[in-house]
Order: sequence, then C-alpha cells, then structure tokens
Amino acid sequence: MAFFDLTIVAIVQFVGNEVDNFTGQIFESINSSVQNTRYVFLCLDKDNTCKVKIYQKGQTEREIPLQGKDFYTTDRETGALPVFFREYVLKDNGVPVQSGRYFMITIGHGAGFGIMTTALRQNRFMEIAHNVKMGNDPDLSHLFQQLEIKMGEDINQALLFAANNFKTNNFKIKPVGAHNFKMSVNKMYNGKFNALIENYTVEQPVINYLTSFQLADIIATEFREAQEKYQLRYTDNIPFDLIIQVNCYMQSIENGYALRNVTKYLCSTEVGFPTYGLSYKQLFEKLTENPGIAVEAFFKTVVNSLIRQKTLQQNAPNADNGNVALSLNSLKDYQLVYDEVSALAEQFISGINAEINQKKLGYYIYDVRDNGPFAGMGSDAYAFLDLSNFLTDLTKGLGTPIPYPLQGNLQKVIVASDSTVVGKPFTTYQDDSPNYPRSFGIFFPRRNRILGTDTEPMLQDLLDYYYDNKFAVNQNWDDFVKLYLTMDMGDYV
Repeated sequence: MAFFDLTIVAIVQFVGNEVDNFTGQIFESINSSVQNTRYVFLCLDKDNTCKVKIYQKGQTEREIPLQGKDFYTTDRETGALPVFFREYVLKDNGVPVQSGRYFMITIGHGAGFGIMTTALRQNRFMEIAHNVKMGNDPDLSHLFQQLEIKMGEDINQALLFAANNFKTNNFKIKPVGAHNFKMSVNKMYNGKFNALIENYTVEQPVINYLTSFQLADIIATEFREAQEKYQLRYTDNIPFDLIIQVNCYMQSIENGYALRNVTKYLCSTEVGFPTYGLSYKQLFEKLTENPGIAVEAFFKTVVNSLIRQKTLQQNAPNADNGNVALSLNSLKDYQLVYDEVSALAEQFISGINAEINQKKLGYYIYDVRDNGPFAGMGSDAYAFLDLSNFLTDLTKGLGTPIPYPLQGNLQKVIVASDSTVVGKPFTTYQDDSPNYPRSFGIFFPRRNRILGTDTEPMLQDLLDYYYDNKFAVNQNWDDFVKLYLTMDMGDYV
C-alpha cells in the first residue's frame, strides 16, 4: 500500500469561455517532484466528457479518459465521481493508497445547493445558425452578441433559483427568457431572424447539476468502503480536512449541512466567486512545505492567494473588479445550527400574527427582507442572504421589548451561526453591508421580484422541489419560506 502525507483532490469544470484561462492555472501550479504529495484531478470539459489527471512522486502526468461516465449521476458504475474517488483517489493502478490528510478544491459554476454546468450552449447557437443557412449575413454577429447576453442573464437566474437535492437527478432546468428574447429580437430585426428564433426556442439547451447531498453521499460511500476493505483511516472518520469551493454561493447552510460528515471545514463565498479564482501555486507550495498545517492557518494563505489573483488582473481589459467575500466555516456544529434554525422557523410560523410593539411579526420580517438593505442586494436578493445579518437587522427592527421566547431563539441562532466562522473573513464589503460574510447564506427568496414570464413559473417549480428535499426533511425553514411567499400581505402592510 502506497502512503502519502497529503492528497490534493480537485474537481475542475471548464465552461468554454475566458474563465477557463484562470481555471487552467491549477495544472501549471503542480510540483510533482514533491515526494509526499499526490494530486488527483477530475476534469469536466465543456462537452461534458470527463478525464482523470494524476501527478505524484516525480512521475509524468497520467491522463485517463473516463469514457462513458456521466458526471451527473450517482450510480457507482456509470457515474464519473464514484469511479473517480474509488479507483483513482483511494487507489493507484488498483492498489490502495493511504494519505495522512485529504484536501479538495472544486472549480466551476455553483448554485448554493450544488455544482452546475452550462456546457454546449455556444455550440448549439452555431448549429442553429448553420441549420437555417444564415451564411454571412452582416447582422449575424450582432445577433449572436444578443444571444450571449440574454443567455448569460438566464444562466445567472437559473443558478440563483436552483433548488436543493431534487428527488431524482433527472430534472432538467431549461434556460429561461425564450419568449422575451423572441419578442425583443423580432422588434429589433422586424422578423428577419424568425427561423433562428424558432429554432432557439425549440433547441434550448439544458443545465445539469450535481447537488451537495449527492456529492457528499458519493464521498461517504467510497471512503467508507475503502475503510472496510483496506483498513484505511481518516481522522474523526471525516475524509477531508478542508474543501475549498471556487464556485458561486456555496457558503450556504444547505451546502455546509450536506457536507458536514465528509469535511471538517468549508471555504467558499456566500456571493459570486470572482472569475480569477485563486493562486493555486501559492496554495500548493504552502501545503507541500507544511502538510500538517492547521486549516485555520492555511486559510490565511487562501486569502493571500485570492488577493494576489485580484491584484494581477485588476488592470486587464475584462477585469473582474467586483466585490469579494471569502470565509472559512467549521462544520462540526452544523447539526446544532440546523436544529436551532428549525426551532426559530417554527416560532416564525406559529407567531407570524403575534403583535409585537403594535405590529405583527409578519410585518417586521417583510419589512427587513423586502424593504430593507436586503432588498437592494441586486440579483442575489432573489435567493440567498446571510442569516446572521438578516436576524440581527430583524432584532433591531422589532424594537423593545421582544417577547422572551422569540428574543431567546433569535439570539441562539445568531450566536450559533456566527460561531461557525473561523478567523476573520476576507471581504471588500463594509461591516454593515448585508453581504458581509458574518455567518453563511440561507435560501430566502424575496416576495417582491420582477421576473420574466418564463422565469416565474420555473421559480415556482423549483420552490416545490425545495420544499421537499433532503435538507427539508427535519427542517422547518422551508415551511417558513413557503408561508412567507404565499401569505396575504394585506394583514401586515
């Protein structure tokens, strides 16, 4: 049996645009001459094919195509991820491999509830153009620009509204806005591109996803089997010391709760992750220098690597100079937090009509969620918000006195949520911003939203799934969200 001090696992998604240039830097950052570290990467290409890359002990890179394996299925024989963990992370050429520690990085699209992809989108556009024989029409390039812009908006909305842990993995999320797009293009070009528009409507590509619970179940199953078969050991029976997710919206309680039994710490963002990612070279150098480094200390290197990437690209023509929020959360108490959130949600439900300081509780919740700072967070306001920030603002809004049971539960959740954050987050948001990463994100859509005619029905479908998923099994938060979104506001405003 081979032994390494450290195995670095990466799940790398290529999306087919300029972001891939930053993603690809992870391969340039590997020093395979280091004897104590093993790198095992699963690459998901833009055509949804998968391959494994392995670097270890001075060997040249090994690349193994996973032909016929599907990234988005949990089936142990046909799923790329189960095969990846079983045959390549926990074995090498069929021989068991033991590591003293395991770290994992995921790179790609995120939706707060799982990993998603939008592959094949641009290829579909080109196929449609050839099918209708548009040729070298002078307006074609401009039309494609409109397509890209519109589809980009659709992707963002779909990512925000994706519901957690659907009953099956067969539900396909269609891009939205086809009707609105069709109307706007017809108006702009006087019906000139009707054939293209019709094909666009029919040929809408789908968005696939892998939920956090599915990823966690795959990891738990394969590591547990390796323990039983080969007597491999992991500290506290939790395989990963740290998972870093270079994916948007993944510092959520839904994601953390799903992963709590497969990683001790989760490093990610409650908002969008910058396109430039991290300096993987810095991360790998620190880990190979000191494979036993404490996760809390290593987080400082993660922050420095983000700052480095941000600085290097900030003057580029297409620089991503948006705000940043990165935090490290310990998942050891997420079951307690889950229970405390459920108890508070139950009190929200039972006391929604309770009078507090001359107004009903429902009024205060609505005022903070839909009228306060959380209503002005941009597109993110449709889905996730920082739970501690929201409850702190709600406590202030309620004024004094607050009935003891409610006040006690509010403080319990705030304290429990805040305590999950390890060290000081790195962020460009001000301390009083609703986006400051004080705890973690939680799914809480707004009542007041302006969505396209195709988008709103999709949101309703996804909410139906959210109300009946693995996170919601013993949780009252989903019931509170349902009540909030459907209650008659005439009684409160």
